[in-house]
Amino acid sequence: MSKIYVASSLLNKENVNIFYKCLTDNGHEITYDWTTHGRVVCQDELIDIAKKEFDGVVDADLLVMLMPARNGSHVEFGVALALGKPIILVTASCLYEDKSFYHLDNVHIVSDTKGILDLIKTLMENQHD
Repeated sequence: MSKIYVASSLLNKENVNIFYKCLTDNGHEITYDWTTHGRVVCQDELIDIAKKEFDGVVDADLLVMLMPARNGSHVEFGVALALGKPIILVTASCLYEDKSFYHLDNVHIVSDTKGILDLIKTLMENQHD
């Protein structure tokens, strides 16, 4: 199965954890679980976590961004874009401000997580073709 990095806001961590369970129950691997550490303010911890989050995106086969998302999530989104990874943006239309980068070829916008497992499978099959 796929290795997945899920980007979102710490304020959305409850939904992220539900989504993690869905992914792992279906055989996918989460490359880094940032929900476990909560908000960090110590500089040494911030550096350590930044490296883990960056590596999590690099190691992932694809990135899923669950809206609402904040600044850090958009950095992770940018890393995935730069690496040419498939990205799934999960959003209800009222929860985000549209950005030009959301419309690049490797970004797939969906309104909810229904059917996302099938989309992940399709994206991974197309990536290996």
